[in-house]
Parts: sequence; structure tokens; C-alpha cells
Amino acid sequence: MVVVVAWVCVVWCCTVVSVVTLHGLSQWRETEAKVIKEFLGTFHVIRDVHEILKFSREMFHSFFGLLAVADKYESVHENVFRALLHCISLLNDKNVKAARVVLRTYIDSIFCEPTVYLTLVRLTTKVLANARSAADTIPETVRLLCTGFHTICKFVVKSRELNLTTSGSKPVCDEKTYKSEIQKMFTALHGIISLTESKSEHLKPAQSALVTSLPIALKVLKGAVTNSGSAGGAATTSTSTTDSKTDSKSGGSIIPGTGFAPAELGGLAKGVLTAVPVCLV
Repeated sequence: MVVVVAWVCVVWCCTVVSVVTLHGLSQWRETEAKVIKEFLGTFHVIRDVHEILKFSREMFHSFFGLLAVADKYESVHENVFRALLHCISLLNDKNVKAARVVLRTYIDSIFCEPTVYLTLVRLTTKVLANARSAADTIPETVRLLCTGFHTICKFVVKSRELNLTTSGSKPVCDEKTYKSEIQKMFTALHGIISLTESKSEHLKPAQSALVTSLPIALKVLKGAVTNSGSAGGAATTSTSTTDSKTDSKSGGSIIPGTGFAPAELGGLAKGVLTAVPVCLV
């Protein structure tokens, strides 16, 4: 009886925290960064994917709205990123098909923030680089990032496509800068996967997750060339003139939304996977 009551209390408390946290984030435009940080700090308490499903659209809108604001909320971007990874992890649950459908639908049909892709790439690189240097990094955050890396790539590609094709949208950066940041991200991935067993005991779950997630991410990036037309003819035309150039040196047509040709992406991914420690194979 005592155990049942305790369990009910825990569930009730978690539900209350979920509602308060998610409602608080929905008001982010009228909330100071310090308070937003407190809300984000409670996200790890939310373990029930169904709580996330209730507010998924509002939650993602809040996350990406915060990431799009560089001045007032830049101090909480890392906190937003950690919360985003936690929610992606819950929604990618193989045992809850509805959750995966919601996540896929949001990315394909609802996500509309054209300015966050560079921020997402840089935050990914920062988390991975800090993990390698053991600088204030939580192993669980790195594991969630490596597990959901392919989903982060989907958001990056979609955001960049929107930035290139949305009328009146100012380019976040030039192609050279974008490609440089992507290369830095893959270098950071290589840094994680190539750590020897003696130096990476706490990161083994992240390394194992990356071995599985990276090939999927590569398919996501290469698949951008076929998915770019799904948003409509206008988007396809704009993308093809902006980001779909032919470069014989780099290995074919530039994949819309990525800035890279297929051969270049393959080379970046291969560089990471060839560094997989024997203990993970």
C-alpha cells in the first residue's frame, strides 16, 4: 500500500512539473532568461513520452524560438539544446510509434524556423568537443546527442532549406562558413569515436550510439536532394539555383540544405567510422 501511494505521488509530481515546465516555456517571449533556465533545468524529470506528446508542437516552437534569438537568450542556448535532445530521445522511442510519427510530422510539415541551423551545428560541435576534453560535460547529454544525431541533422537540413528558399529570409551565413562549421562538427564526432578505451569509459554508450546513428544521419543528408521538392515547386526551384550546384572536384551536385556533394559527405562520415575502436565493433 505504501509503495503504491509513493508511486502515485511520484507520478503526480512529475505530471505537475511537466505541465508547469511546458506551460512556462510557452510564455518564453515574456520571460527573462534566468527563469527560462530554471524551467529548462527541470526537463530531465519528464520521463513519460505521453506528457511530451500533449505539448509537442508548443514545446518545439519554444525551443527553436529561443535558439533563433541570439542576444537576449543566447545564455540559455546550451540549456535549450540539452532539453531538445531529451525530448527527441523520448519521441524516438521505438516502442511508441505515435511519438515517432509526431516527430516526423513536425519536422516535415510544421517546423518553420529558417535561422537555427548554424546554431544547432555549433552547439553539437561544442557538446562533443567539451566531452572529449572532459570540460563540464554530462555523459548522458553526449549519449543523447549521439543517439539523436540523425534527428538533429534533419532539423539542420530543413532549417537551411527554409533559409535558402523562404522569400525575404536573410541568409544566416555564406556557404563557405556553413561548410566549415559542418566539417568542424564531423571532426568533433571523430574525436569522440576515436577515444581509446582507457579515456572513454564514461563515453562508451555515446560511442556505441554514434556507430548506429551516423549512417542514418548520412542517409538523411544525402536524402535531402530527393526530399527538397516535397515542400512545393517554388521551394525546389529556389533551392536548385542557390544550393544545388555541380562541382566535379567535390563529387557531383551539391545536396540542397547540406552544402556538400554526396562524395564529400561520404568522406566525412567515413573518416568518423574508420576510427571506431575495436571494442565497439
